[in-house]
Amino acid sequence: MRKFLKGLLIVLVLGVLGVLAWGGNLYLNDKKQVDTVANNKTESNSSVNESRVPEKYERVEVKEEPVQVEEKTQLEEQDQKDEESEVEETSINSEDKAIELAKKEYGSTDGVYFRIDQIQSSNVYVVSVRDENTTAALMWYTVDVKNETVK
Repeated sequence: MRKFLKGLLIVLVLGVLGVLAWGGNLYLNDKKQVDTVANNKTESNSSVNESRVPEKYERVEVKEEPVQVEEKTQLEEQDQKDEESEVEETSINSEDKAIELAKKEYGSTDGVYFRIDQIQSSNVYVVSVRDENTTAALMWYTVDVKNETVK
């Protein structure tokens, strides 16, 4: 009886090893590198096959107007970019102008630098005068760029 069980166990182990080897072989064959030229040929063949429509279905042609749509989107994008750059230039110019007005009000620029600490509205900025060495705020100005007033 023991010899029979040992023989059966050996047969089972060999069967399991055989199944694992067969599965591994299939897995490794699927992972082989595909030649790009062959892949391109396969893709073009599949696209030709996909375009075939069974006779029982009616073929519907879709008219596309990509050139006009693309032109419109390009024009819209260009307009948006122009508007954004105008807004950026205006805000940068306003910020520079606010700093210049604060410099005129403060007087001497030796050992100090000017920084915009807060933007209260599109035309009103809080500009601080700071010590270059300690970065401590020495003075704050509220600058209205539109009216060119400094408080």
